[in-house]
Amino acid sequence: MKFSEIVDCYVTEDEQGREYRWSIEDGDNMVIIAPSTVMNFDHPNLAARVNAVFELKHYMVYGKKWTEKAGVEYFFVIPKDRIELVEQRGHSYVNIVINGAQFVLNVSGHTTNEGWEDIIRLQAHTCILKTKKQLKALAEAALSPEDVVKTNWSFDVDIKRTQRFFEMASQPVVLDKIKEGMWLMLAKDCSFRGSRGPFLISGVSRRRRRLYFEHLYVKYNQIDWRLTAEQNNIDIDIPESFNRVGIVNVVDKKSVA
Repeated sequence: MKFSEIVDCYVTEDEQGREYRWSIEDGDNMVIIAPSTVMNFDHPNLAARVNAVFELKHYMVYGKKWTEKAGVEYFFVIPKDRIELVEQRGHSYVNIVINGAQFVLNVSGHTTNEGWEDIIRLQAHTCILKTKKQLKALAEAALSPEDVVKTNWSFDVDIKRTQRFFEMASQPVVLDKIKEGMWLMLAKDCSFRGSRGPFLISGVSRRRRRLYFEHLYVKYNQIDWRLTAEQNNIDIDIPESFNRVGIVNVVDKKSVA
C-alpha cells in the first residue's frame, strides 16, 4: 500500500486481535533523510547534504559497544505516492519500498491499549545506507530542488562543522596513501619528546591499526589525520554541507573548523 493511499493511519490485527497501527502525518511529500557512510554522492535531485559524525551501537557477546564514524546525511523530497508500506511489524522500524528498493525507516513508536503504533512524520530517517546504489534509488524517486521550490515547500538544515568530523573523514583517505618514508603528526593530547611531529614513518601495519616511527608505534586514535595529510600533500576532498531548497544553519559556531 502506498503512503498516499493511507489517510491518517493504517491498521492490521493479528490472530489474537492485537492491533498494529501505522500513523502517517498529513502531506503530499516526505523528506527522507538517509544517513550514509558514502561520502561523495551527489545527484540533481539531492535536496541537501549534511556532514555528520554517527554514533553507532554494536551488540557484542559481552554487552554493548559504541563507536563513531564520519558520514553524511542525504536529504531527498519524495512524493508519498512513490513510497510503499511493507506490512511488517517492526516496532519503530518501518519497512518501505521506494523505486523498487527496500529501506527501513527509524521512527518513534509506543504501545497502546490495543497494541502498537508507529508514528511516521513528514521527515523520517532511514537506517544507515552503505552503497551508492541505495542512494541512487532514492534520488531517482525524489523531486528536483526546482520542483520542491515550486511547491512553496522548503526546509532548513542544521550543521555542526566540528573538527572531529574532518579528522575522522580524513583518516580513510590518508590510510589509502600513507607509506614508509612519509610524515606523521600526533593528535593534540599526544606527544613524543615534547613534540607532536612531524616524525618520519618507518612502517605501516593496517592489520594492527598502527604506524611506526623511531622504533615506537602509535595507534590510529593517536594520530592527527588532517595534519598528517597536510605534511604529505595529500588532498582531502570532502564536499561541504549544502541545502538546495532552504537555509543551512551553523548551530555550533565555536567549533567551526
